[in-house]
Amino acid sequence: MKKVFVLILVCLSVTLSAQAQYGNDEILYNKNGFKISVAFKFSKNSCENNGKPNRYRYTITGTSALYNQYLNWSIDYLDCNGNQYEWRNSLDLNGLIAGTIESLDYIFTGVKQSAAYKNSVSLSDESAKVLKPSLKTTLPKGIKGKTNINLGDTTELYVDGGVLGIGANWVWYSDTGSTKIGEGRSINVFPKKNITYYLRAEGTKLLSKFFEHSIAVNKESIAPEGISGSAEVYRNEKDTLVVNGGYLGENAEWVWYNNECGGIAVARGKRIIIGLKKSTTLYVRAEAPTNKTTCFSLTINVIKRQRTEDEKRVTRERNSQLAQIFMNILQSFFIR
Repeated sequence: MKKVFVLILVCLSVTLSAQAQYGNDEILYNKNGFKISVAFKFSKNSCENNGKPNRYRYTITGTSALYNQYLNWSIDYLDCNGNQYEWRNSLDLNGLIAGTIESLDYIFTGVKQSAAYKNSVSLSDESAKVLKPSLKTTLPKGIKGKTNINLGDTTELYVDGGVLGIGANWVWYSDTGSTKIGEGRSINVFPKKNITYYLRAEGTKLLSKFFEHSIAVNKESIAPEGISGSAEVYRNEKDTLVVNGGYLGENAEWVWYNNECGGIAVARGKRIIIGLKKSTTLYVRAEAPTNKTTCFSLTINVIKRQRTEDEKRVTRERNSQLAQIFMNILQSFFIR
């Protein structure tokens, strides 16, 4: 019997620990010995089917001397889809006495509060006009992304923080906020010059302030970092050379030279095909009307092809056949 009693206590303890508990009390009003605080119980499974509802509880200390007054207050919270709302409520202060008042009639769809309970607290002779959750957007810290890129590069900008309520969206602009270029939490841009992009939250009754992000576009070329290709080739063998790294600025191209960096160009382009007769050193650099980078070089040695055993055998057979033909010709000459 004792073992059964212990088992019941253990099961009860586990059940209670698994249940959501009220959080810390936050003071809404404290004056002249009359104090009101509120605490929330956020259920871990409120977003699941048949989950436990979230609740709130007032704790009153002292006796209210306020009549025909309401305590209006609000918090921000996130619903099960991650949308942010502002929830407003009112407490009638008329004749309140010490004790607790637990809300059993309101089921939150929120999973956690995202701001202090004192988001908005005021005394009024009227109850809050809006008692249901209302849409609210929290503005971001700004825009994140690169501030310097090379001409021709694409880069991503994205919203840093912030939460949108239902019906609102992040909207992107350029040209001092006059040209709309996209919507969403991030955007890919392809600037061709130094530019500033703008972002704001927009909704049916919402136009937030603009957030700005400037990008400087580098138009100067950057020297190549290497050349892909073979350092040894056979005579007249075709091989492909490709520029590695570097960057072509405005109106620039890759230019190739033989035996020196400069002079008469032997090829143009990022990728070239060669067929050398002798060993040489090839150079490549980026060139534009306004600037030229330093060169990167690759020395290529032309080597003698080593014959395979099959090639040697074929040569021996061919020589033997030629020798036999020559002997036949000589024999026919002397027979005459």
